[in-house]
Amino acid sequence: MSVITTSTVSTCGDVMVVLGSVETSAAGTRSVVATGSGVVVADVVAEELVVVDAGVVAAVVASREVSPPHARISRQAAAGKPILVTIRAVINMAMNLTWVVRAPRREQPMELAICADSSWNRWHPTYEQLGERCRRLGIGAIELVYYPQNDGFDNAAETLNGYGVRIVCVNATAKWRVMITDDVAAAQRAICDVINLAADAGAEFVITYPGHNPAWGFDEIVERYKRRMEPCHDLAAGKGITMLLENHFDLRNEDPGRTDVVREPELTARFLDALDIPHIRVNFDAGNVYAAGIEPWPYGYRILRDYIAYAHLKGMARFSEEIYGPADQYETLSDAHAGTFLPIAVGDDGINYRGLLMEMEQDGTAKYAAFEDHAREEHAEEVFERGVVFAREAIEASSSG
Repeated sequence: MSVITTSTVSTCGDVMVVLGSVETSAAGTRSVVATGSGVVVADVVAEELVVVDAGVVAAVVASREVSPPHARISRQAAAGKPILVTIRAVINMAMNLTWVVRAPRREQPMELAICADSSWNRWHPTYEQLGERCRRLGIGAIELVYYPQNDGFDNAAETLNGYGVRIVCVNATAKWRVMITDDVAAAQRAICDVINLAADAGAEFVITYPGHNPAWGFDEIVERYKRRMEPCHDLAAGKGITMLLENHFDLRNEDPGRTDVVREPELTARFLDALDIPHIRVNFDAGNVYAAGIEPWPYGYRILRDYIAYAHLKGMARFSEEIYGPADQYETLSDAHAGTFLPIAVGDDGINYRGLLMEMEQDGTAKYAAFEDHAREEHAEEVFERGVVFAREAIEASSSG
């Protein structure tokens, strides 16, 4: 039989994590469920595990190693249904198991934030200006982007705090993409610096971008990513930081076969299941999904719902000079397959953001939703103001109805 002794219960964003030690014997195959009220042992049939008391399920093990199908488990647990799990994969530690289910829905509404980046730092406001913008918009949270060369970056947390703004996430930027770099060690050091910065600032999240090598198949991508990011993930786990993968489109013409694991929502879900690392979640960027030629809501969101902990809000519309005028008046974003798009205010774009925001609020998926404008300096204020008003109305409508 198998026995699990619950040793640690912690939370990582909206994820409940339970660590337990495993003992096995040849006497038979049984499942063990650690719950808030103790350990319950239940018989299983063949290679199936039955999880009981789904409302407080924390962990389950058996006489062989397990990797959970997270999305299905999360939906069934959230619905309070018994969970039937097939033993089918290998966990990453032989005598320890991490089993993840969605934690109870958060009590506070999703909080709006602002991303400090403005088009890859090409027209970056000062941190004082960012603080003033947040105060003007009634926003108290910011996603700091890792540009240590910027004036005032070292004191950014203190500066923003003076405006009543706290750092809730640090974005490592696409400069440190471990899957395509020639210097993995340098990328690891930089990402670890970002994790330490986030922890020192009291932030909960760090966003990274893996990069894509089209020569590698799925299994090789999983293995290489786990190995290259291992020191970063270990540090994040120790610091209580949730690492976020942001879904993206082919901005740099690097993905001819559309096999990048952060492009197609179903592939992203499969990738996270294969990683089986509980403190890696999704930063859901509906604008990026749209630019990839994929429906952000309901399709993209509902596929990734059980993996999302954070969101970017970026209005996107298909660009045409017939509608918007000369391209040199705007900041446009292009996908190698789907075409050229224009970042505009959330609510004025081609995405059903009202439906998405209302459902995200109802589901309690993202703790923060950060506006990422990618607009030229002369358009930024209008993009933020219109987007914030629209998003607040949608969130309040969801909460009230």
